[in-house]
Amino acid sequence: MLTRILFESTWLFLACWVPTQLTLIAFWSWQRSIHAKRMTWAGFLALPVLLSVSHLVETQREQIEGSCRQLAKALERADVDEIERSLSEDLRARGLSKDELLTKLESRLEEFQVSDATLHSFDVTVADDGIAEASFRAMCRVQNQNLTRQWVPSRWRFMLRRSGNRWLVTRIESLPIPAMGAGNIRDWL
Repeated sequence: MLTRILFESTWLFLACWVPTQLTLIAFWSWQRSIHAKRMTWAGFLALPVLLSVSHLVETQREQIEGSCRQLAKALERADVDEIERSLSEDLRARGLSKDELLTKLESRLEEFQVSDATLHSFDVTVADDGIAEASFRAMCRVQNQNLTRQWVPSRWRFMLRRSGNRWLVTRIESLPIPAMGAGNIRDWL
């Protein structure tokens, strides 16, 4: 949780910093000691330093979210080669191997155009052994000549493995969307 506060969420950091700083100011106004004054000024000076550090440090969670977003952008561009580089050789997705999935994906991308892909509501868990799980929601516009419904929501779970400085997808699962009828991405695959 501390990693998330310090490095991943500026708003969460500020939500913790403001009450802490207000407490230091109240303590200083009550005590009027040199020690209280130094603590208060240290809090003010720490803010820009900690915010700068939080923007410089990229956590594993942020790397994984970035990898998923790059995969979505590659899908928009129909860049099967980039998608292939993001997938592990031992990938499993709906019972398909990596090559089978890429062949099926390539044929679907010839039929459908994907645009405006957005990913949100990430839930990322990273294990110490370089394995991670990322669940998230996605929304994209899917179009072809006969398609009447343009926006398609979906929900996904990726298993990832760290390989050098990259995260490779080892398993892909399409998850059901609560309170959604037949408008699931599974209908298009």
